[in-house]
Amino acid sequence: MPAPWPSILRERGLSLRKIADASGVNRQAIADLLEGRSWPDIATVARLGDALVLPLWPTGRLEETGIERK
Repeated sequence: MPAPWPSILRERGLSLRKIADASGVNRQAIADLLEGRSWPDIATVARLGDALVLPLWPTGRLEETGIERK
């Protein structure tokens, strides 16, 4: 799960049930993702991203994201 998502959920006051209803992803699956107990496939990330109106990939230039080129 992208690192900022748990804080975004808290800031927006979203419950796991609301996210599950909006995304179609099982509530327990979301809880497991947020706790680091499982790793999502790309379809789950896409559904959660759509429900939360969050991009799947960083926008802007690579240098602006803080990601180092290998």
